[in-house]
Formats: sequence, structure tokens, C-alpha cells
Amino acid sequence: MGKQDKHIYTAPVTADCRKKKKAYRVLMAVFITLFVAGAAGLLMISRNMRNEKKRLQHLAGIVAENHNTATESEQDGKIQRYQQLHRQNKDFFGWIQIDGTDINYPVMHTPDYPEKYLRADFECNYSFSGLPFLDYRCTENSDNMLVYGHNMIDGGMFTDIAKYKDEEYWQAHPVVKFDTLCNQYEYEVMYAFYDRVYNADENVFKFYQFVDADNRQAFADAIDSLSRKSLYDTGVTAEYGDSLLTLVTCGYHTANGRFVVVARRK
Repeated sequence: MGKQDKHIYTAPVTADCRKKKKAYRVLMAVFITLFVAGAAGLLMISRNMRNEKKRLQHLAGIVAENHNTATESEQDGKIQRYQQLHRQNKDFFGWIQIDGTDINYPVMHTPDYPEKYLRADFECNYSFSGLPFLDYRCTENSDNMLVYGHNMIDGGMFTDIAKYKDEEYWQAHPVVKFDTLCNQYEYEVMYAFYDRVYNADENVFKFYQFVDADNRQAFADAIDSLSRKSLYDTGVTAEYGDSLLTLVTCGYHTANGRFVVVARRK
């Protein structure tokens, strides 16, 4: 064995080899650091989203607790169940709910700060999920109220809106309840479709610019454009004088994609 050992070849450790090993160790250290930081970031986001859900459930509990169909009345022109939320935050506009889904949220409105609740919670603290909010151009009397909400990986906010891509889902959830501070409304789903945010110079119908129609023909043209986009026929349509509700969330089918559901007030 001793004689054989003398003939075992051992490559000399050159300066080049040492540099490569050092670079490898540095790269591994960077990779591990990034991995740990990324994992910690994901855990923090996950924890924050769970906390945000709990706060939203608390708000829903306040609404449910204040809602008694036998005794509910209006005070100062406002529906009783929503007065507490409005006292807490004057940006509160209404409440949206779709039975059989996770959608059961306050809707905010800040005409002077259009995207305030894109990343803010009900207490106006930073929120990854944000809150559904009404387009700054809209009022309760608009021909079409547009409400925006995030499409969240955890299924929160407006994730369920994207499920209207399937006709069977619409059949199971054909009605959207959207109360304002002073009125209770129900809407029948008319159209569901994929779309996107367009460049300013693109000469196409842009669903997010339809808030109020100047006349009967303009309203009819908008309805025609919306109906042609729809993935399926619900049998529900609208005519001049009807009030619409458009729910918008992110669609991942294309860059700046959106998924849109349009409903008509009953």
C-alpha cells in the first residue's frame, strides 16, 4: 500500500483554483442570503394577509351585528347597519357582497385621491390587499359605477370575480348586492369578459371610460360593445335609464390584463 500511495497524483492548488472556490463560496452566500430574505418576505406577506382578512371579518361582523331586518331603520338618511363604519371612516361608500363567495367587503371612495385604497386598509394603514374602491369619477347616480379590487393569490378581495369566466359560476352566483350608505341595491350579472388597459392613442372601446352616457345612442353603443366582449350570453341586457355596476380585477392573460363583470341594477 505504501508504494502505491506514492503514485497517487494530487493536482497542485493553483491561484486560479483558489479564486474559483472563493467566487463559488461568495455566490453561494449571496444565493442563501437572497433565499432566506425571500422566504422571510413571503412569510411576512402571508402573515399580513391573514391579519388583513381578520380585520375585514371584523368589519363584516359589525355590519352583521347592526343588521336586524325587523328593526333596521334609516337615521339621517343613512342605513343603520353602515353608520358605525361611516363614523370610523368617512371614505366608506358602501358594502358589496355576493352570496356563496368570499366577496363581502366595504367599498371606499376618494374622488380627490383616486387610488388611496389600492394599498390601504380601513384604518388607512399600508395594506398589501387594499380594499375595493369606487372609480373617482363615479357617484351613486352615475350610469355605470366602476369598482376595482385586487386579484389576490390567497383568494381574497376580487379573486372570485375572475371565476365568472365560467358560465356555471355565473349561474350559481347571478346576483351582486351593492349597498351604498343610503340605499340597498341588487344587480343582475350581464356580461363577463377579459380585457386590458389600452394605450391612450388606441381607438377602441375602453370599458373603464364608460361612466355616464351623453344620450340614448351613446348608452346603446356602450352596451353593444360590452355585450360583444362577453364570454357567454346571460340573457340579461340593459337600456337607457338603467344603472350598471362594473367590477374590475386583474387578469393575467396579457400585460395590463383585466377581468370584468358588468351587472344591471334590478
